Amino acid sequence: ALKQEVRTNESKAQVLKKQTRFIPLTIKRQIFKRDQHCQWNTKTKQTNGKIIEHKCRSKFQLQIDHIKPKWRDGGNKIENLQLLCSTHNK
Repeated sequence: ALKQEVRTNESKAQVLKKQTRFIPLTIKRQIFKRDQHCQWNTKTKQTNGKIIEHKCRSKFQLQIDHIKPKWRDGGNKIENLQLLCSTHNK
């Protein structure tokens, strides 16, 4: 009986984990509409000391990324999500 309870608890935890990873389609659509391209920023320093920022702006293989990771209590709120291309999301 004890082994069955452990198995049941593990399956409940797995189900909960899957539910929290799910980003609703309505939120996904809002992120794609808002961002429209990769939001990755790169800062480069020129020889004169001036810092220039460049955005990737790629529209190829876009993925939704958590700004604050889920493991650090980052949720699926729109403010915590951004679009990144697959290269920058790695």
